[in-house]
Amino acid sequence: MDAHTLFVVWLIAGILLGLGHAASLWLTTRLRDLVWLPVTGLLRFVLLGGVLAGAVLSDGILPAAVGWALGFSTAAATLVVATVTPQRAR
Repeated sequence: MDAHTLFVVWLIAGILLGLGHAASLWLTTRLRDLVWLPVTGLLRFVLLGGVLAGAVLSDGILPAAVGWALGFSTAAATLVVATVTPQRAR
């Protein structure tokens, strides 16, 4: 793969990882079953660490980290606004 393609692949992987990370944290705060809390935390840790370790090994850590930051901040802001904003009655 050429450098541009690798950059785009790691950027998209980072964005997807950031979106999933924020959504997972948001869902975990609403999880009532305490048995699954450690499992979701471990799953997030392994997934994030695995993707970032793969990015380091293929010299794609910068686009992966930037993509993660973009995805995480976008999802977090969207979920906060959706949670805090009252829904109008129809």
